[in-house]
Amino acid sequence: MPYASNEQIRIYYEVESTGPPLVLAHGLGCSLQDWRDTGWVKALGDRFQLILVDARGHGRSSKPHDPEAYRPIHQAKDHIAVLDDIGVDKAHFLGWSMGGNAGLAVGIYAPDHCLSIMMGGTQPFARDERMSQPDLPTPIPFAGMPDGPNPIDRLLAQGGETWVAFYEGNMVVPPGMKRRLMANDFEALQARFQGLHQKNIAQYLGPVQMPCLVFVGEDEAAYGGAKQLADLLPHAEFVAYPGLNHFDMFTHIDVVLPNILHFLDNNA
Repeated sequence: MPYASNEQIRIYYEVESTGPPLVLAHGLGCSLQDWRDTGWVKALGDRFQLILVDARGHGRSSKPHDPEAYRPIHQAKDHIAVLDDIGVDKAHFLGWSMGGNAGLAVGIYAPDHCLSIMMGGTQPFARDERMSQPDLPTPIPFAGMPDGPNPIDRLLAQGGETWVAFYEGNMVVPPGMKRRLMANDFEALQARFQGLHQKNIAQYLGPVQMPCLVFVGEDEAAYGGAKQLADLLPHAEFVAYPGLNHFDMFTHIDVVLPNILHFLDNNA
C-alpha cells in the first residue's frame, strides 16, 4: 500500500489515471474512498491524474490524538510528502469542507507546490473571527445538529452511530461510506476538529497568490466565511449556489463540476 511519511506520521494515498495532477482532499470524518463512492473519481478521471489522500486522523493514515498534531502546517507537509513520494512537483488541489482548509494550508505553507486551490463549503476562520456581514442568506440548519454552542464537538463526542445518523440526515450515504464513518477513531477526530480553524488566519494568506475557486451553497452556514475568504484572496473566484447546502457541495456533482472544470481549463 502506498504511504508517504511526514516525520512520524504515515499518510495513505492512492493515484488514479493520468494527466495534470489533481489532489482530492476529503471532509471531516470521511476518507479518500468517498470520492469514488460519490462519483468524483469517475467524473474527473478521464482528464486528470487524481491523487486521493487520507488526511491524518482518517482512513488508513496515522491518527494522533494531540490537537497540536493537526495544525495547518502539518496538513500542508502531509500533502507535500505525498507529492514527493509520487514524484510530482506541483498540483491542483480540490477540497470539500475540511479538505478545502487542507488545500489552503498548502497554499500558505508550500505555495511553490500549488497550481491552484478549489475549496467547496470551506470557511477557515475561528469561531470568534468570522466577520459580521450584512445581507447574507439565512442558512438552513443541518438535520440532526445539536442545539447550543460547539455542536460538531458534541456530535463527535457521541461516537459512530450519532455521526452516521448526522450524515444520513443530510445526504445519501453509500454503504461503504457508512461503514467507514462508523469505524472512525473519534478521539482523533475530536483532536482534528480542534485544529480545523487557525487563529488569525487572515495574516497568513499572503503567500496564496495562485488562482483559487471558493464555492459554497447559499443555504449553508459557511457562506459568510467563504465569502470573507474569497474577498481576502487576490486571485479568487467566488461561486454561490442558490438552494444548496454544505453537503450538496460534495454530492451534487452535476451542479458543481461545470464550474470546477471551467476554472481548471482557465488555469491549466
